[in-house]
Amino acid sequence: TRTQSLQVVGADPGKRELLVCVDADSPQRASARYTASQRRHDMRVARHAKEQGEGMPVDLRDQLNGLADFNSRSSRLSVQGAYFAHRRAFLESALQHFERRTHRQRLWERHIRSQKSLTNFVRRVRALQADPSVPMALAYGSWGGIAGRPGASCNKGLPPCIGKGLRAKLSKHFLILNTPEAYTSKTCCICGSTCGPCQEVDQFHQSLRLQKASTDAERRRAERFSVRGLRHCHNVECAAHLNRDTNAAINIQR
Repeated sequence: TRTQSLQVVGADPGKRELLVCVDADSPQRASARYTASQRRHDMRVARHAKEQGEGMPVDLRDQLNGLADFNSRSSRLSVQGAYFAHRRAFLESALQHFERRTHRQRLWERHIRSQKSLTNFVRRVRALQADPSVPMALAYGSWGGIAGRPGASCNKGLPPCIGKGLRAKLSKHFLILNTPEAYTSKTCCICGSTCGPCQEVDQFHQSLRLQKASTDAERRRAERFSVRGLRHCHNVECAAHLNRDTNAAINIQR
């Protein structure tokens, strides 16, 4: 949406797709996409984890993995005390291992790559600007304000993400408009009708997964499998196949 004073671009935040920005008013619906896998690749997370694991003593690795059996945020003093007692048992060996300069160098390299990855994404969002003289604003889905925040109900059972931090970083470069995003991924951006999973595609993949399933758990997962990024309009006159996040971003923009 463009006026004489502002160009608005829709931005749909998420977990796998950290942010999808779309300008539906451009001739080819120009978009910029930032994914969690891309961010991990830019920061070389897998390589750094492998390097850290190779040089770590086996006993220290087992002790660190054992911290998962304790709760450091419990309100009960006995539970929290058990966590500190376990950590105190291997604190000296952990300090001796992590005081090496290579660990600080790795953290510094990861921070630099994180900033570089975000800068590249900001440039791709800037490329959506039609007229440099007209400022651009991001109609940011409201879920981005609590995404990844500890204690938020929408984040329970989901892996952590940079969601809220990403919005804070982008606010230094763009005007952020907090926009309601309820049902934006379930509404067709073409005709306004309800859209949902594509049953034909889901059934095809479910049958393939059922053939490969060897346990009851795998069969249950195969029966529930759905192609997350694909949406199909329920209006028979439209029946459009849509990308879930692109569709949501367009609706958020409008």
